[in-house]
Amino acid sequence: MRIIAPRMRRLTSGIYRIANIVTDEFYIGQSDDIVRRWNGHLCRLGQNRHHNWPLQKSYNEHGLIAFRLDVVEVCHIEKLIERERHWIKELRPQFNNLARKPKPFDPSAVLPDIEPAKPSEPSEPPVSPTSLMCRLPDIKPRQKLILALVMNGVSQVEIAKRLKCSQPSVCTSIRRGRKKIESLWPAHPECSEILSALSR
Repeated sequence: MRIIAPRMRRLTSGIYRIANIVTDEFYIGQSDDIVRRWNGHLCRLGQNRHHNWPLQKSYNEHGLIAFRLDVVEVCHIEKLIERERHWIKELRPQFNNLARKPKPFDPSAVLPDIEPAKPSEPSEPPVSPTSLMCRLPDIKPRQKLILALVMNGVSQVEIAKRLKCSQPSVCTSIRRGRKKIESLWPAHPECSEILSALSR
């Protein structure tokens, strides 16, 4: 996780952005103490209890390494709500639009004669190759991030721009990451899914 504005002190009030650099989706928020608020977001995301379910879903799928914090604007506490509304209108963040999980439809509320269906056994949601790769041991976080971007269809040129590094270093990371995943294959059968996703 990289924080832009590394020298930011506690009690810095302003508008911040939590961005998933794999999907380019982001969340805009405001706080009278950005560092404390950021730590609160990380704690709830890590416990799978975040109030913003699209952000939580993205975190569960891509992992901590895909997210970063940007400070959009430092402003006085009295202007926080006004400036947050301005930046949400200006930047149109994807994670702010659906902050609350919709309530499930209850047919008995509309048609009382119909008996509601019995809930079925909860099934495990399918796990994406990106999530599988984030769980593998012995792969450096930067390599995981680059491989996740490749699996999501981001070009090597675009990855180099996003990570502010050279294209040859991106190629090297991809090559070394593939070799590492191939070496882990015997102990981790899910590596076959990851390798097939990388070769698309």
